[in-house]
Amino acid sequence: MLLEKIENKDYTIILWTIEESKDELLEILNFNPDIIEQISAFNSEKRTLEYLAVRCALKEVLPNAIISYDNNGKPYLNNCNYNISISHTGHFAAIIISQSHSTGIDIERITERVERVKHKFLSENELSNINSKSERTHLALLWAAKEAAYKILNIPQLSFYDIETDKFQPYLNGDFNAKIKNNDILNLQYKVYRDFVLVWTIK
Repeated sequence: MLLEKIENKDYTIILWTIEESKDELLEILNFNPDIIEQISAFNSEKRTLEYLAVRCALKEVLPNAIISYDNNGKPYLNNCNYNISISHTGHFAAIIISQSHSTGIDIERITERVERVKHKFLSENELSNINSKSERTHLALLWAAKEAAYKILNIPQLSFYDIETDKFQPYLNGDFNAKIKNNDILNLQYKVYRDFVLVWTIK
């Protein structure tokens, strides 16, 4: 089900909450035979629902667009002139599309999981900047930011330690910067929901 649409002159974001069954999602997609063939190879119901939900989200803005993947697994639209990035977690899926910019998006649940692995993706400087009063939300935002940055840069050897986020105070929405090891600087925008965060960037 369409949860939210965020739109401006540079990009459109569609956020989808996965409440439908596989058959209900397929119905939204008009039982597209190519999609049915793709999901026939999936062994996971979760993966199937995420795959279908992303395409339902895309249909909200580009009804005839087809998602393909390059050799690095990066999604692209092979029949229209838009850049796309996709993400999903739990019962949520999100896409961002833009005609004029490269895109990166990530959605992350606010749980203790990211807290357990914070030393594996944050530098000591970044760890020192964490707001203790909103630690889980802050960590979820940083994880999602690095995922979104990784997706937009599409550099296979890039690690999360190569993406250094600036200090910021989390609010319900806002933005912050991240410096990449090649001296690129990305501006990352975010929105905090009850159970998850959404972070995106364009360049």
